[in-house]
Amino acid sequence: MSDDLRVRCDESKPVLDENIYRAKLIGIVIDKREKAGKGYVQFKWTFKILKDPATKEIVELSGVTPTTMTPGTKLFNWITSVNEGIKPDIGKDFDLSSLIGRQCRVGIKHDIRGDKTWAQIETLYVKEGITPPKEEKKANTAKIEDDDLVSGGSGGGTPPKIDDEFSGD
Repeated sequence: MSDDLRVRCDESKPVLDENIYRAKLIGIVIDKREKAGKGYVQFKWTFKILKDPATKEIVELSGVTPTTMTPGTKLFNWITSVNEGIKPDIGKDFDLSSLIGRQCRVGIKHDIRGDKTWAQIETLYVKEGITPPKEEKKANTAKIEDDDLVSGGSGGGTPPKIDDEFSGD
């Protein structure tokens, strides 16, 4: 028998370190799953991620979102990030296929279970160099007193700048 059936067990390590990387969305598919005897549907987003700008090493990694969307949900935020900061219109359908080929940035976190560690896409950010459109603010007619003003606060902030050019093709 000439088939080589030997295998080696390598150390479990994630394909990406925890960081923010340039990425390009290359696909979105409907992913049907079953968990605890119940079926559910989610969107599976696949990205080419620039792992190492010096060597132009690319890694493919997928993340999932629910299929339902309201403002502030994961799906809404991912669409907004890939869509250069433009939010989906409330009450209108959004064609996810229009996002294929667009660039963004992905925030990677590690998921550790027992002795296994996986790199997971936790957050998407607008691609570098894009200034998201500003929302119109409604006039606030409430009276503000000087001692009502509080300095400080951190808010969400902006992710660290990634200087290297992504060439995910």
